Amino acid sequence: MKSKLEIYKDYFFKQDHHITFYFEIDQEPINLQILSGNVTLLGLPNKDNFNLQEIIEHIETINALSEIEGKESFIEDTINAICKMEEEHHFYLPFKLNNQVVWCSIGLERANNNIFGRVNRINYSIPKAIEYYQKAFQDPLTRLFTRETLRMHLSYIKEFDGKYGLYIDIDDFKTVNDSHGHAVGDGLLKAIAQAFIDDWEHNVIYYRLGGDEFFVYVMEHSKAQVCQRANNIIKQIESIEYLGKTYPISASIGIVPIDEETVDYLTLLDLGDQLMYQSKAKGKGQFTMYEIND
Repeated sequence: MKSKLEIYKDYFFKQDHHITFYFEIDQEPINLQILSGNVTLLGLPNKDNFNLQEIIEHIETINALSEIEGKESFIEDTINAICKMEEEHHFYLPFKLNNQVVWCSIGLERANNNIFGRVNRINYSIPKAIEYYQKAFQDPLTRLFTRETLRMHLSYIKEFDGKYGLYIDIDDFKTVNDSHGHAVGDGLLKAIAQAFIDDWEHNVIYYRLGGDEFFVYVMEHSKAQVCQRANNIIKQIESIEYLGKTYPISASIGIVPIDEETVDYLTLLDLGDQLMYQSKAKGKGQFTMYEIND
């Protein structure tokens, strides 16, 4: 008959999904030694030793957490948090497994420069804890990110090439509210937001600033591409249906290149707002690009 200690060992070390590992934090390069468990459940090759770069290549960097905390620095921030941990650190990490993402709940303990870790749980959908975390940064009506989340995302920017902000105001939205009521107005805002969500791309993030104003943060875009995107957004909004019908709305957009001078949250929104009103002065469904004076 097995002792309690043997039963615990069987439970903690012989279940495939309870992957245990060890590495030295000051080792260059960092090598992770697998002690137990089946790493192929995470999409990793079946072996006992990995260097850090091998692990990184299997992490899905475009995920629900990086959408909030910064896609460009997700790996770097994760490594820094581990290096700075004092005694314990618990976090989620998404891995690529065939055509899906698996989320690992990981616990680490530190003894001097030695890190001992364990995959406590493998989730094949987004964990509830992350869903709740997301909601803290989302507008409750539209499920788009809030203006405070935009402020946070702007603070993460380190390189500016190919980044733009699009400040959007819905043309004639007040007329819809006055003619059809606020319930229809709210439904129309939700339909616009859902269209944005359905068109999700890794280099585009959508926000609701408040009322009928939205903001789009784009990366990896040329000037021509961001102008085309503004046109596409205008057409998309004009074609939105709610309760089986379209409404006489459009969009006025101000486009601001994000650089050292405009990355400040208040500066960016102020410029975008000014350009948006310049677009409105031209008529419905227009956009205006900020031009830097040499």
